[in-house]
Amino acid sequence: MIVVDASAVIDVLLQTPDSLALTNRLLDAGALNCAPQLIDIEIVSVMRRLVHRREIPEARASAALADFEQLPLERYPHQLLLPRIWAYRRLTAYDAAYLALADALDCRVITRDKHFAASAPERIELI
Repeated sequence: MIVVDASAVIDVLLQTPDSLALTNRLLDAGALNCAPQLIDIEIVSVMRRLVHRREIPEARASAALADFEQLPLERYPHQLLLPRIWAYRRLTAYDAAYLALADALDCRVITRDKHFAASAPERIELI
């Protein structure tokens, strides 16, 4: 079981040059990928920003969002995680939600965000 953050999922959806190993890991039939429910909003927000900045065409963002809906990803409500999210208040609430879920599930977070990974190296794996 692993918790995946939005940065990792975005790389998979956009098939960046470094995403092959991560894609294989997320699509491994035996893997259980988890995330707080807020990942849905984060993914849409990133796609919107990329289109707005003209970094990707709208059609590519739409296709990526359709692919996102098909990813094997178990979403967890973050309401029960609020006390733990608050405990990680030195982080953004978004990053803290992933870390709090990993704590609750006793597993690791995988991310492409170096700053986030450095915040809790014992629990977060930079991919």
